[in-house]
This record gives sequence, C-alpha cells and structure tokens, in this order.
Amino acid sequence: MTLSDISPEVRITAFLKSHLTDYNSADRVSAEWIYESKPAILDMLNDKDNFPVVTVGALGSNNSVPLAIDCTDFEDTINMVINVWTIKNMVLDVFTQTGFSWTSGTDITPTIIPIDKISQVSVTRSGATEDITDTCILVDSDGDGLYDLVRMADATGVSAILTCNTARVAEGKELARVIALDAHKALRNYWADELSPTFFNYRRTGFISIDFDAHIGLYRHELQIELSGINIGED
Repeated sequence: MTLSDISPEVRITAFLKSHLTDYNSADRVSAEWIYESKPAILDMLNDKDNFPVVTVGALGSNNSVPLAIDCTDFEDTINMVINVWTIKNMVLDVFTQTGFSWTSGTDITPTIIPIDKISQVSVTRSGATEDITDTCILVDSDGDGLYDLVRMADATGVSAILTCNTARVAEGKELARVIALDAHKALRNYWADELSPTFFNYRRTGFISIDFDAHIGLYRHELQIELSGINIGED
C-alpha cells in the first residue's frame, strides 16, 4: 500500500507493534504498550502491569538535501529514539523453548542456553509416562555462572525424554535491554522489505542503558536510530 503524509514516528510505531513481543501480555492492564509519543509515564506507575512501555520519538534535527539542482525531491535523514521503560521488581520470561538433546544419563541439554527456569520435564520410565519436573535442577556445568543443563535426580529406567520446557527471565535493566534489542533486530531484519520505499536506509546510532531513576522507580534503555528516505513524511 502507499502511505501519504504519515510521520516517521507513526510509521515506526506501527512497525514495532507488528513485530515486538509483549512479554507481559498475560497480565497487561491495557492492550496498548507501544506509543508514538511519550505517555504519562508517572500516571502509569499506579499499576506495574502497565509496563513494559515502548515510546518512539524524534531525536535532534533532521537533514534534508535536494537530489539535484532544481530538483523538488529531497533526500531526508532523520534521527529517532526508541525508549523502553520497565519498572523495578518486574521479572518476565523473555524466552521459552521446548528443544533439547538427550541420549542417556541424568543430564538434559536445552537447545539454546543459558536458561533460568524449568517449566515441565516428562519422561518415559519403565514403559509409563512420568512428570519429574519437581525433582530436576538447573546446573552450571562449566562454572561461568550461567545454567546450561537440566539434571534429573534419578535417570534409572528412563528410556526417553518426552518434554523439557525451559525459560530465560529478565528483570529491570536487563528486561529493558532485551526489548530494545528486539526492536533493533526487527528493524535490522525487516526494514528493507517493510519500510521501503518510505525509507531506504537504517542505522543503529546508539544503544544506551540509562541509570535507574530511584525517584520514580523506572529503568530505561534507549535505542537511537537513523533513517534515510525521499521526502519522508510527505509521500
């Protein structure tokens, strides 16, 4: 479709709404969580499940250069900022998986590591299905401080692993960073297919963790981007 007279903020906000995962979707107060302008963040603090919040806005001045002498088309370069706001003590699952490998013994290796939680482990033992989640533990096998294995307390008689669901969690500063990185990855991977011809170039110019604001209890991560296009916001 052809988009006319639409601001870059509105265009990028719509793009992010179609690509970002809301890790708090199950408990969120409002379906809205990505905005093209900064909402009343302080007013949202009355319920932690208003968060995380993503805001999209302009950053500094934009450059506009004619394509040629006497040409009415201009190459525009705009700078924007995508802020991710999270609240203190909010812990969310940011990655879940069901993939694993196992041949024998007590250790099950998830496909993607590190992991922080075990949600379900079921096995075939002596011909019957058995849920052993409560007896499994997470293991740091190489001493790097991150869990990379799920260990069964007892593998006697186990002939197959049916399920081994694991998750990675993030809180506060890390949660904001993960969502900001999700936004960058979406723009990096899909801008050429979904944002052109409105934009013909995407660059990440900043990726900054802002210090925790103790006064209002918020973390913020800032993704700064640069976009180029012809007559941006006009047609």
